[in-house]
Amino acid sequence: MMAEDIHEILKKNKNLILLSVIFFIIGGVAGFLSFEKTEGQILPVLKDVVFANIIEESKFQTALNILSRNLWATAILLISGFTVILSLVILFFNGFIFGFVSKLTLTRNLGIDILIKGVLPHSIFELPAFLISAAIGIRAGIIIFGTRKDRIQNLISHLKELIFIYLFLIIPLLVIAAFVEAFVSASLVLG
Repeated sequence: MMAEDIHEILKKNKNLILLSVIFFIIGGVAGFLSFEKTEGQILPVLKDVVFANIIEESKFQTALNILSRNLWATAILLISGFTVILSLVILFFNGFIFGFVSKLTLTRNLGIDILIKGVLPHSIFELPAFLISAAIGIRAGIIIFGTRKDRIQNLISHLKELIFIYLFLIIPLLVIAAFVEAFVSASLVLG
């Protein structure tokens, strides 16, 4: 029954998931194309935020830190969806960083295989969690700003779905992604 419920909720939000994908891709293209102009500003931040402490930590601790950061990020996407626009801006920015890192990898002659090994294994789980979080959050914003007279009832029903999806789809995806990133992606890149 749970799988059917998840499927129905995702089906109901498919257009918003597609919108989330589009904003992420547009951000990715922008990050890739503006690499040279933004490298000086973005690279130091990436080093401090993303890569800090990874080498000194155990893989398990790294996985927990990644999970914590991603749980926080998806919660922000869900909550910011109530504003509609903020979730789309966050998706664009995350896509921008992905495009930036892609171009960085290629510019530093690290090769496309390093990019694939470093990103693909965990992104299979992580990216859907982010995109679905944004879409589900945006749906709440649409309900709030809609003109329906049964807005409160729809919002309550949607919030139940939001919590259900977060607990039974988003969190499991993020747990898998965090451990794959720490144990698999890191091993594939570092050898």
